[in-house]
Amino acid sequence: MPRVTVQVYELQSVAEAAICIEAGVDNIGSVLLDEAHAFDADVRAAQREIRAAGRTACLIPLFSDVELICRAIDFHDPHIVHFCESLADENGLRSNLAVCLRLQAEIRRRCPQIKLMRAIPVAQVGSGHLVPSVQVAAHFAPISDFFIADTYLVKQGGDAAQPVGGFVGITGKQCCWDTVREVVQAHAVPLVLAGGLDAENVAAGMRATGAWGADTCTRTNKLAADGTRVRFAKDRALVRQFVQSCRAIGG
Repeated sequence: MPRVTVQVYELQSVAEAAICIEAGVDNIGSVLLDEAHAFDADVRAAQREIRAAGRTACLIPLFSDVELICRAIDFHDPHIVHFCESLADENGLRSNLAVCLRLQAEIRRRCPQIKLMRAIPVAQVGSGHLVPSVQVAAHFAPISDFFIADTYLVKQGGDAAQPVGGFVGITGKQCCWDTVREVVQAHAVPLVLAGGLDAENVAAGMRATGAWGADTCTRTNKLAADGTRVRFAKDRALVRQFVQSCRAIGG
């Protein structure tokens, strides 16, 4: 296999970004949690640190105001803007798909210097057939530079089951790799595999899907005393192990 592009989220400060830079991560991502945090100074500092290190700075805006997103892009200056709305579920394509298509197309028009990454919702293992992931990808392929296949939890309360309502990701759960492979084979857009990846399973996931890159968030976060993962706090050793496993693929 060719070299795997390694992507890690969610780095919200210079100190946290430095963990990924030191470990050799390629794409390092931050999140704008809502409109009130569109101009978060710590995120801006992290994005600048990532750029200065020669890595790819990624940014997720968890809001949909076009004007505000454009202003946030000017403020943070990322390389990639990543959209991750829940566009489909076990009931089919969702009504917000057309709105998200228009939003992404407008960002592409206004900010042509920015690469765009679109999250493709993929159901968890054993339920991949329930979400029309390939259809979602077909709609967004013409206006996306990258896809990221991430886990959408079905049969568990819809958006109420997702860690962030209305969005896919940070579940810590593996998505259906067979479905991801279908997306990879159907579209030429480079795809990053996400969803419950860690150093132990990333090689199997990459070989099963043929993905271009591998993403980790939840499973490289620190563990709290009660065994839960601490959001926005990376475990340095786990990040290093993930990068090492990715680098060993195809070697």
